[in-house]
Amino acid sequence: MYLCFTYDLCCNIIILHAIYTDFWQNLEKGVDLVSEDTRFPKDYHGLPNRIGQILHPEKFDSKFFGVGKAQASCLDPQIRLLLESVHEAIVDAGYSMEDLAGSNTGVYVGGCFSDLHKAMLQNMDEVSGYENTGCCFAMFANRVSFYFNLQGPSISIDTACSSSLVALDRAVRDLHSGLIDRAIVGGVSLVTDPTISKSFQMYTMLSPSGKCRSFDNSADGYVRS
Repeated sequence: MYLCFTYDLCCNIIILHAIYTDFWQNLEKGVDLVSEDTRFPKDYHGLPNRIGQILHPEKFDSKFFGVGKAQASCLDPQIRLLLESVHEAIVDAGYSMEDLAGSNTGVYVGGCFSDLHKAMLQNMDEVSGYENTGCCFAMFANRVSFYFNLQGPSISIDTACSSSLVALDRAVRDLHSGLIDRAIVGGVSLVTDPTISKSFQMYTMLSPSGKCRSFDNSADGYVRS
């Protein structure tokens, strides 16, 4: 799931946008969005079958976002979805791209892994030079700032599971300090490489039952999504 916030200190309003339009309703109803996803074969290397549902980031309007063909082919799907979600969040907040262009707006993105980056660098003969600009985690926030022409801080934050919350905290602190006038905060996560999941499983971090029960006595790990 990709979430983006726009926070305007003057209005003191946070506006939430989610790729899934019914995401908030599912939260209110307590719908379990974890399922036996089909991205990996059943019981693949002993991994839990239940995992967060996957989006389909292969559909990306590269021309709209000014991304050339060569770069688009090496653009992390997390960045694709982030750009789309930020654009929709800005529109939902009642702004236009022209309103924000050149403004002192900070971008704060929480995340961790880039599975595509790891895969693309496996074969030295196929490296094109676009892998780092398309997948390096620092570029997640930078790509948003560049496309929307935002002049505030552009920061990608990795504190593992707390990345998005730390990004939001940093944004709010910068707003209250007067460093920025406005903030865009996002969190990204897309699981496509089972190797990382296997590493977590070997460290007994993954829930065999496929359920997160934070702070509960029955907790047996967490679920990647």
